[in-house]
Amino acid sequence: MKRVYEVIGLGLGEETKGAWVEYLSAHTGSGFIWRKGGPQSGHHLVTCQGSVCLSHFGAGVLHGLHTYVDMPVIPDELYHEAMTLTEFGIDDPWSLLTINASCLVVTPFHRAFNRLTEILRTKK
Repeated sequence: MKRVYEVIGLGLGEETKGAWVEYLSAHTGSGFIWRKGGPQSGHHLVTCQGSVCLSHFGAGVLHGLHTYVDMPVIPDELYHEAMTLTEFGIDDPWSLLTINASCLVVTPFHRAFNRLTEILRTKK
């Protein structure tokens, strides 16, 4: 019989959801992680090699778990995460990632426009 583990929070942040996902990944033989939310949230994984902050890959990636991303994607940050994971011994982090085709892509243009909008909004 297959089991499904769902880790949810109350939307308060800093709820240790990533720590629970990492624990379940290491101890239950889970198959994949469905990552929702947004890339502004991050989870820090600490190993004997050091720590890594992930915003796109799921917390179980260091245990070889596949991540299904169903949230906005920031390509340059995703690339940086993948390169950092190679330093942690994951040979091909891209093989552990599937991105929903309907996910929004946040480009540097979008980020600059949003910052400008916020600056102009606070100047009124």
